[in-house]
Amino acid sequence: AIRRAADERTIAEQLTEIETVYGTAPVGLAYLDPDLRYRRINQRLAEINGLSVEAHIGRRGAELFPLLADVVEPLLLDVLETGEAIEDVEFHGVTLQAPSDPRDWLCSYVPDLDEDGVVHGVSVVVRDITARRRAEAERVAALAELDFVLSSAEVGVWSMDVATQDYRLDDRTLAVTRLSLPLAFEDAMARVDPADVPEITAQLQAAMAGGHDGPAYLFNVRLRGDDGVVRWIEVRGQFLPDLGAAGTLSGIVYDTTPLHEARETARQRLSEIEAYFRSIPLVVSVLDLEGRYLRVNDEVTTFTGQPAEALIGQRAADLFPDLARLTDPLIATVLATGEPQLGVPAQTAAPSHPDRLRHWLLYVHPVVDEGETVAVTVGAQDISDLRQAQDELRALTTDLEARVEERTE
Repeated sequence: AIRRAADERTIAEQLTEIETVYGTAPVGLAYLDPDLRYRRINQRLAEINGLSVEAHIGRRGAELFPLLADVVEPLLLDVLETGEAIEDVEFHGVTLQAPSDPRDWLCSYVPDLDEDGVVHGVSVVVRDITARRRAEAERVAALAELDFVLSSAEVGVWSMDVATQDYRLDDRTLAVTRLSLPLAFEDAMARVDPADVPEITAQLQAAMAGGHDGPAYLFNVRLRGDDGVVRWIEVRGQFLPDLGAAGTLSGIVYDTTPLHEARETARQRLSEIEAYFRSIPLVVSVLDLEGRYLRVNDEVTTFTGQPAEALIGQRAADLFPDLARLTDPLIATVLATGEPQLGVPAQTAAPSHPDRLRHWLLYVHPVVDEGETVAVTVGAQDISDLRQAQDELRALTTDLEARVEERTE
């Protein structure tokens, strides 16, 4: 009797534990008899079905939910007939409590078998996977949006398994780089200009050495494609230590050849302009809007008697006030109208030779960036020798005319 009482207490405790788990489980649980009537159902599944626990007991699902009868009942009958479980069947629909809120459920049906293999009922497990499905849908939408953006920008995605050193390149990467698969690390590096290899190696090693905290990498390389053409390719990305046996290098690539070609063209153009600026036989300087020297050519240093480094950053009016009285009105007109002032005559001495009065033609041009004047160039052409020659020619002409007049009298 004592043993029986102890066994009964143990059974009662186990039943209490089972009831607690059954009642508090975060999934829907139910037990159906061979006639597919509800014998047990927890509160979670009752809420999903939109009815009370009591409303289920003794009723068939086909009676309570006729719209689901053609879908669910064949599965339950199959479990009763075969004695085999049917797991992870996905359903999409709405509940009676929230008909405007579509949900997703993952359902499993497990037979209750005795030792002889006789089926006495079916256990039902229903998990609400709506949040997961919505997250997956958002992820798919985000990936589609990202793919559209990358495709529009002609950006490719690539990765390399560090352990196997095999590349995975998407179609855009293949199009950008003109490479083809399969591609091993050594093959890819053989296509890179040798001058770029040390920078690539250093950045990738730093990224992998840092693990989760490793720096992102960004480098431009000259890469020879399968077509034999060398292109500038920008590569940026990061090391993912948890992906693959030894981690994965992943990132994006895009063709920066047009940018490099534009830069090279601009560099050449700037070199030409610099050569012209330095060799032009005019006194030429560039001033900011406050009248400070930004650039001067060699003629300016000769004209002022000061080296370029002594002029840059200084206001012309502070260093050469006599000159400023000639140029400031012209600069003001240019800034006010945006129109250059060309060939304005002036007479002054060079600061390097204050005792020698010279004749000049002054030129002031606006420096415009995106429609806005950001600086001015001031040029001066020394025409003293020309003026002297003109004066001598006029004197000679006058003298000749006088002599001719004397002879004809």
